[in-house]
Amino acid sequence: MRASLVAALGLVTNLLLPSASGAEPFVATLRLDPFSIVSFGDQEVYQLPEGGEIQFEFSAPEGVGSLGFVIQPRAALIAPMTLRYADESLQFTLGGTATGVMRLGSDGRLILDIDAYVVVTLNHPEEAGVKRLPIHFTTESAEAKSLSGDRVIGVSGGRVAGKGVQLVGTATNAEDDYPRPGAPVYVVLSGAFDRLPEIR
Repeated sequence: MRASLVAALGLVTNLLLPSASGAEPFVATLRLDPFSIVSFGDQEVYQLPEGGEIQFEFSAPEGVGSLGFVIQPRAALIAPMTLRYADESLQFTLGGTATGVMRLGSDGRLILDIDAYVVVTLNHPEEAGVKRLPIHFTTESAEAKSLSGDRVIGVSGGRVAGKGVQLVGTATNAEDDYPRPGAPVYVVLSGAFDRLPEIR
């Protein structure tokens, strides 16, 4: 009887206590600096507006070796990027929840990998349009390739140092994409976090 009572009390206690899965996520905000760019084959390079913010929701405030995170579409706030003329711009938003992992590298610095569907909206008086691209962002290295395959541009990110980081992602322009049809495209997201989870 006593054992049954103890078990029942334990069950009630577990139901009343908040579970780990229901805890608030650890949120860190990456704020973009002036070195965030989009390059079209290195022939045209445009600066992403400084001050854009991306919020990372980590599954826990600390972890062993790595931590998963998500980025909600509403949490990626980047202003439109002006192109050749004042009435031309590209807007980058998320087409769904992005997922990723932050892990500890062998050098003791943090590595980031993100898989995202990016919605690119071209605002142009004559050639407006929208497209959805799968892009992998990383602090490591990536290659941007032209549509014809005759040009390859290697780019490298930067692992987290202090709170600063550089993520790179690549894509290929279609044959009718503005401003450089068929060009290899790469993005650099450069900035600093307001805080970081503990990974040990």
